[in-house]
Amino acid sequence: MGTINYFTSDYITLGYNTNNINYDDEFYSDDINFEFDEIAAILRNEFFYYFHITLKPGYYEGFSIDIENNFKYCFDNYGEKLQALKEVTRIKNFMLYIIDNFNVSVVFPGWCTGYGDYKETTQKINAAIKEMKSEIKTTPTYYNLKIAGEV
Repeated sequence: MGTINYFTSDYITLGYNTNNINYDDEFYSDDINFEFDEIAAILRNEFFYYFHITLKPGYYEGFSIDIENNFKYCFDNYGEKLQALKEVTRIKNFMLYIIDNFNVSVVFPGWCTGYGDYKETTQKINAAIKEMKSEIKTTPTYYNLKIAGEV
């Protein structure tokens, strides 16, 4: 596997599981590119506003999925906060779909990259979703900041 292959994400690092690659098969890079392109197409059809999700090629092989918080220091109102929470549910569905349909799992980057099995991957997804929701819930609204005299 070699040196660090994957970028790390703010919440969870999902990546192409290269443990399942047969390096004797001359088409293994085609499989990686196909899955990368398919997941990229799914992301293009989604509209994630509060979180930024991108696919990043690995240094030597594979790819990883980067999820970053994209919201401001406060929400305009409570309705916006609810929309962000709904988006997190869509992100969870996206992650569950790709681990069910592609060779993607939770990745532990390092000198030798480690991969989680299906159970561990779903546990890490649930933990990431919990963290995202917690972040949204603790982010104030403009109204809260105004009452506190911070704006």
